[in-house]
Amino acid sequence: MSVEECISHGILSDFFRNRRRKIEKVAALDFTFERREKLIARDNYEDGRLEGRKIERVEIVVKMLQKGISTEEISGLVGVSADKIGRVHEIIKKHAPDYDIDKILEELK
Repeated sequence: MSVEECISHGILSDFFRNRRRKIEKVAALDFTFERREKLIARDNYEDGRLEGRKIERVEIVVKMLQKGISTEEISGLVGVSADKIGRVHEIIKKHAPDYDIDKILEELK
């Protein structure tokens, strides 16, 4: 219910008349804070999704390389340049045989 509605319905009319600006300011700040929190949550969710995709892509490339698929073939399959796959391949080889995805991703940054 808005300040105007409360005054017109006689609900704490004096209180709302005397403090209208302050109440409206607080309501606006509250809305802004809630909106900001939602935007932050959405951004964090999106960042997590993107990180998940990177991890999946690296895991797929690791599995393909383990199966002996060439960098050129992988490049064609995943739509990434052979040079980039070659760079990833070099980093992945350094982490054999455990292929720690976190370490590989860190090195790819």
